[in-house]
Amino acid sequence: MQEYQDTINKEQALANKKKAISPNIARVFANLILFYFVPSDSPFFKNIVLANTAYASIWLLSELIFVFNYQKYKILPYLPATSDLISTFIILYLTGSGNSVFFGIIVCLIVVSALFSADTYQSIFLLSTSILLYLSLLLGLYFNLYPYVNLMDFGNYPGVLTYTFSIFSVTFMIVSLFYIVRSIGKAHIELNKKLQELILIAEKEKNRSEKLLLNILPVEVADELKDRGFVKPVQFENVSILFTDFEGFTKIAEKMSPEELIKTLDTSFTQFDKIIEKYNLEKLKTISDSYMCAGGLPIENKTHPIDACLAGLELKSFMSQVKELQISMGLPFWELRIGIHSGSVIAGVIGEKKFAYDIWGDAVNTASRLESSGAASEINISKSVFDRVNSFFDCEYRGKIPAKNKGDVDMYFLKRIIPNFSSDEHGFIPNENFWKSYRLL
Repeated sequence: MQEYQDTINKEQALANKKKAISPNIARVFANLILFYFVPSDSPFFKNIVLANTAYASIWLLSELIFVFNYQKYKILPYLPATSDLISTFIILYLTGSGNSVFFGIIVCLIVVSALFSADTYQSIFLLSTSILLYLSLLLGLYFNLYPYVNLMDFGNYPGVLTYTFSIFSVTFMIVSLFYIVRSIGKAHIELNKKLQELILIAEKEKNRSEKLLLNILPVEVADELKDRGFVKPVQFENVSILFTDFEGFTKIAEKMSPEELIKTLDTSFTQFDKIIEKYNLEKLKTISDSYMCAGGLPIENKTHPIDACLAGLELKSFMSQVKELQISMGLPFWELRIGIHSGSVIAGVIGEKKFAYDIWGDAVNTASRLESSGAASEINISKSVFDRVNSFFDCEYRGKIPAKNKGDVDMYFLKRIIPNFSSDEHGFIPNENFWKSYRLL
């Protein structure tokens, strides 16, 4: 996002540069005209106007060479504005501040300069200082603090030169205003278009980053990571962990090309992703041909053992269909083992760069042992799962089965949804009675 912000600042600076060129050219010409009309017997004013002309020229060249960031350096707009006010003071003083036509021109020039200045601070400075200056001149004249002078013959006896200069000034102001408005309008249109393009690009990148983040982390965990910069580990008293593994994977994989192997795994795991998402389970990771997910986190619920069993039945059904297709084509096939266990875990995010949401605890190891102690095309569940799902599913008790580093563990094969709750003969699809009881949990 910093890259886009830098680009926006650069575009804004270029727009400010375009807006500043026309007023600076006008400053140079106005000071040259003023220098011509200041009487030669007023060397003090002559020198001030000459210095102003040189200053305006230098500032114009600076604007052309450098791209000033008015947003960052807010003092910059005050510099040319101060030059304008000096010239205004000289004109008002030399004309005795009494010629209404010329004074109207001066006021218009100040207002136009304020409206189309490159920065809001410059506008406020011009308007407020100009009003204070003019009030001070009026008060000075009223109390005879300043002598009434009319060195430029714009007072009581206007001549041809006066009218010529006034007409020229008005024409110059109108033409300058037209070109200033047109150039500023074009600059704003170009800037807005570029800003819109940058905003669209930034939005696309943001959405892309959000999508990638949500592919790695659950929504709630991703939000916490964005808000805090870290994810606090959470203890979950009861979640259901589901492991899958392909039996015979190594032997069959040796006969496949790397492309075929990756394509086959990707096809299977992509369907696994859809199935577990359907049953509100959270995918945690894949390791080689193993797939791990869990229910009841990061938002706790009471239905996670049933959700995991429903997902297991659909995974089993999907792989049975794949097996039939592979056999019909004379191709080798994988048998799927599934293990499900419920227990206490700690969940959190590891790492700062290639981070991942994961869970730890004895329940994870037990779920892995249930998968490895199971059988091909079977769903092996623990007693903790059985106790919470036996009113929804038919299960076959296997007895106490030895599990690595766990001793003898009560295990059950999950066979199907009980007939009263099933809408198909195989017992894989729940009916309305099932969902009614499910919603009461």
